[in-house]
Amino acid sequence: FHTHTHTAPPPSSSGDNMTIPAKSLSLLASLISTATLGPTPLEVCLRPEDAEAFAPVFGTSPSTSLCEVPPAIVEQELGSPSRSANDDNNGGDEDNSEVVAAAKAEAFVDAAVEAASSKLDAAVLAVGHKTRLSERKRSHIEAVFRRLKPGGLMVLHFDADQYSTGDASKDEEDAKHGLPPLESLVDALNRPCFDDYYRGPLPNIEHQIKVALFLQDLLVLFKQGAGDEVDYLTLGDYGRAYGEGRGQLLGRLRVWELSAPSLPWDEKYFSQQLRLFDMHIEAVYARLTFKLKVMRTKDPGHQDYVLLTPRKKKKAKKMTIPQFRSTLINDLSFGLALHTERIEVTSLENLEEHDGLTEVEVKFLPSTVVPRDKVDFSFHPKIDWKNWTSYFRDQGPQPLHVVAQTFREKALMIGHDLSDFYKGGVTIGALQKKYQVTLQSPDCQSFDAAIKVHGFRCFPSSTGYTEQHEEPVPHSPLHRIFAKEKLDCCIGKGAFGDLPHRRVKHRWEGDEDILTQDGTMYLSGEKLIAYDRKEEMHAGWQASQRLDLMVTDKLNEAFGFTEYGTKTPPDYPKPLQDRAHALSRERSTDRPLGFVDDEECSTWVRERLWHMLKLGGLFAFEQDPCYGGFGSPVKYIATTNSSTGWARHAAGALLVGLEWEWDGIEMVFAHKNLIAARKAGGPIPKFTGFHDNPKAQRKHPPPRLEL
Repeated sequence: FHTHTHTAPPPSSSGDNMTIPAKSLSLLASLISTATLGPTPLEVCLRPEDAEAFAPVFGTSPSTSLCEVPPAIVEQELGSPSRSANDDNNGGDEDNSEVVAAAKAEAFVDAAVEAASSKLDAAVLAVGHKTRLSERKRSHIEAVFRRLKPGGLMVLHFDADQYSTGDASKDEEDAKHGLPPLESLVDALNRPCFDDYYRGPLPNIEHQIKVALFLQDLLVLFKQGAGDEVDYLTLGDYGRAYGEGRGQLLGRLRVWELSAPSLPWDEKYFSQQLRLFDMHIEAVYARLTFKLKVMRTKDPGHQDYVLLTPRKKKKAKKMTIPQFRSTLINDLSFGLALHTERIEVTSLENLEEHDGLTEVEVKFLPSTVVPRDKVDFSFHPKIDWKNWTSYFRDQGPQPLHVVAQTFREKALMIGHDLSDFYKGGVTIGALQKKYQVTLQSPDCQSFDAAIKVHGFRCFPSSTGYTEQHEEPVPHSPLHRIFAKEKLDCCIGKGAFGDLPHRRVKHRWEGDEDILTQDGTMYLSGEKLIAYDRKEEMHAGWQASQRLDLMVTDKLNEAFGFTEYGTKTPPDYPKPLQDRAHALSRERSTDRPLGFVDDEECSTWVRERLWHMLKLGGLFAFEQDPCYGGFGSPVKYIATTNSSTGWARHAAGALLVGLEWEWDGIEMVFAHKNLIAARKAGGPIPKFTGFHDNPKAQRKHPPPRLEL
């Protein structure tokens, strides 16, 4: 489906060691330096011949090993649903193969086995010089990726084809029936925009990839944290929007691109909150306060009942206590994407000091209580995803560590949020932000600081570990590279997304940014010009010549261009793009444009602003219009002449070293429906330790927590 093709360079005649570009390694090392690595070395698997090049990327002395995978696991991966009918060991016709594939798609990964084998922080694999993988290469990559801890990363580097399975003829045959090229991960990670069931080049792990980073000769795959996918589904617009997901890419990249150091307490704060995943948890208890009165009856012929008063409504709803419990369980299942088998309503207590208010306690059970044949269940009709497997694919139920955090974040959402917590059948009567989360664990004392950071309470188990409890889900410290912004400082703030301002506001005087949204262009937060007032623009929208001139004049005036004054003459001495390019070169060091955020996936916007961007600047865009538009009944894979096609083509060219096709791009980040491209030629961001600005430290004092 791509019209562009890449001609890969021939394998290196030197055999093993084709040189990996130093700039790519330096950029990756700079990005990794934003994580809090701590004194414990990272666990990294790589080939001996790669150790010298990659060891500095992962810290001073990473603990290294070979990327070995048990043969049985590789065979299991080879038998995955992605395998085509032509590669089926038993032969068989295509229809029968599809039936077998569908059955295999319903087999969920054993969470306990995967957690036990997930001990790697990072892995480095060589994949040859082709971006279209054979089945055997694909299966090995997927098997090693599953060994990564949540938040870990995998580096695939492209050099002479040394990644041999020992059967060259089989490799060749597999390549003929191969999957899409690796640059099509741009589409696979954005499947909600056009096809929920789309499968790309790594179909068995794509739902676990948080960000795909394309560099010259390198592809870096960042693994999701344990709660990331649940966040997207529950905290966004019913799974079709971000919630707080945008900041995980754009906020973190802005902080990195501006070399913004941490405040002294941010790194400790993040490390403490991440320790929650190292706990054993037996149950999570949550309390909500309702406008509800429990009515007890003495008549044996009548049931006790409740009177629920919805917010902003006068008439109370009367229902029996069993009806209330059942409806509340369904509301929580919908709001938290949680199996009903894991939810129990344990008590309803009238608050004597507040007449008409009742505190309701809910108990959440470990993921192990869900039978394997009950993992797949239908979602609420308001959620566009049909069921568990359409979204999570082969992943099992989320652990209690995630359930507790999701409940807290949903309770922090307020009435105007599209998918807020307080619109259910009975949760409509819950008081906003009146909640409490308590963990039951034998590890309360050891993790006291982590529990306080999350705002939870904890009580110990009376008999040690019970038969069913949630095992720890240890995360890699590399998770911080693209973690939610609030995890550095501000858990408890419902919609925090101000990490760049918190870190570097005092340094932004010479660095402009542009946002395009709903047909309006904003320069550093102030409206510059409205160029289209339609509700939603499409990717191929083009301005009229008159409007084009007006926007160009506004940009020239805002950025101090004076070659033609503030008014543009009727005819250009050069084509528009050449003129903009020449002017941007002329003033490349004076008040540069450092960041562009285009929410319309507009080719016209990109053509106007890309050449004005400073070297090393970031150009980001949302992809929805490039795939047909949010809510549009007609969906399709982004065309090659769209902004997505531009970034996808550059990503493939970067992998195989075709410098003349990069269009000035040195990095492409793909994350859900977001793309960010870094312009080549800028300095590599460097972190110098903690923030040394006393004024900024006084403005953001440390949280009142014992860390």
